[in-house]
Amino acid sequence: MYEDERKYEEGERKVVERCENFHTVKLMDEAAIEHYSTIFEPSQNLSLIKGFLISLGKFQKLCVSRELNQVEIDQMESHINETWKYISKMAGGLNATLKLHALLEHTIPFVQLHRSLGLTSEQGIEALHAASNKLLLRFVSVRDPSEKYILCFRSLSYMNFINHSN
Repeated sequence: MYEDERKYEEGERKVVERCENFHTVKLMDEAAIEHYSTIFEPSQNLSLIKGFLISLGKFQKLCVSRELNQVEIDQMESHINETWKYISKMAGGLNATLKLHALLEHTIPFVQLHRSLGLTSEQGIEALHAASNKLLLRFVSVRDPSEKYILCFRSLSYMNFINHSN
């Protein structure tokens, strides 16, 4: 192994170790929420915000990449309802966003149908998006848009991003 490669791997390892200390899942633990909320003065709003974060953290922990059993799905629904309870107490007069609507109305039917929420994510499409952006830059000198997209598609196929092309 070359010296530069060793330094790169060591630096990468340090970055990963530092990032693990600030992992979002750890910030959503009930004990962590109780700990970092102590910097604020106790109030009704603070207790609502803490309750919201705790219920959202419990929901987040059920977004795992495996099939859920019915008890876990029921717990997920309970945590979503609890999250909504806190939102309606804090901001009941405001309009719901599209993401909140999707969480409240469509998450549980989706989970009941597919038995999971964590097996589906945007990571796959984001990886494809990143690869296609690199290819568009690679073929920037090709003026014909059809030819450019054909070259990009072929390259994605060669890189095994396109699985069922028939």
